[in-house]
Amino acid sequence: MNTLSENDSSPRAIKLEDLVALNDEVAALVRAGVPLELGLEQVSHDLRGSLGQLAAALGSHMSQGESLSQAMESESSRLPKLYRSVVEAGLRAGRLPAALEAVTRYAQSLLEVHRRVTLACVYPLIVFVLAYAMFLVMLAEMIPRFEAFAEQGREPQGIGLSILLYLSQTMSVWGPVIPVLLIGVIGFWLFFQKRTLMRTGRSMTLFRFIPWAHGIHRNQQLANFSDLLGLLTEQEVPLHTGILLAADSTGDRRMIQSSEEISLKLQSGESLAEAMESAKAYPSYLRWLMQTGEQQRTLADSLTRAAGVYRSRALERLETLSLALPLIAVAVIGGGATLIYAFALFAPMIESLRNLAAP
Repeated sequence: MNTLSENDSSPRAIKLEDLVALNDEVAALVRAGVPLELGLEQVSHDLRGSLGQLAAALGSHMSQGESLSQAMESESSRLPKLYRSVVEAGLRAGRLPAALEAVTRYAQSLLEVHRRVTLACVYPLIVFVLAYAMFLVMLAEMIPRFEAFAEQGREPQGIGLSILLYLSQTMSVWGPVIPVLLIGVIGFWLFFQKRTLMRTGRSMTLFRFIPWAHGIHRNQQLANFSDLLGLLTEQEVPLHTGILLAADSTGDRRMIQSSEEISLKLQSGESLAEAMESAKAYPSYLRWLMQTGEQQRTLADSLTRAAGVYRSRALERLETLSLALPLIAVAVIGGGATLIYAFALFAPMIESLRNLAAP
């Protein structure tokens, strides 16, 4: 049986909403005790588009003898590495449903940030479009009249009027550029960015530049790490192995690199406290909880507590983003538009008055 990945040399990355849906289906099948290869192939008939094709492909891989993690690795072009790492960690811990629940919480938090940022930008975007249109009208209608007034009075053109005249005369060149760029950014945010929210590297750049969004993402990463390492510790997976699996689930390169160093030190016989002394990618609070938890033999409980703290921090920042981002965007766009209008209207008038008052 041919899968999509065999017929399509460049399958597209799955959307985050579809990933959540697939994740929930896999978790439900595992809890029900249904063989995944059969369950996924049956579920694929009820799912639409690329999600149904992906479920069928995973079921096909597993029916050929591959494990769930191997099947997902075969579909790595459509499933983010972060997600595959979480599944691997859940399988190693023997707690796959719990690991998948952590993924759902993480993915839903990213979707909520995306949704709230989108809603927060609607009104500022309308203000920007109207302000830009009115600015173009001003350049087309009013600035030529200022020029005619200056020529009738035989007044020399000031710097302000010269700049505005240049913008008016070249408006057909630069005028369409900003709307095209704006449409491109909106299209990227609405359609492409959702496919890359759980991927690392340059794809997260736009998301991370949004105020508070990077902090939300970081706290959710740490909550995900703490959840999974706690599960692995409960199931007595060796710490030097568990810390690598949990770090892979964050998708954070610095944290993965630090975890690799910690793992090597643990294997060489160092204690967790000694191994984490130079782990700068780990927040001090998480380092302290892990070191204290190991000393008191309550590492799993300490990690569960850390996950709750980081999840609460993410929710607090999400509320702050929802309230503050629209105000900041309106202030920046509205204030910028006011300054531009003031310059376009008053600069030629002030220069004309100065010329009239000159001896």
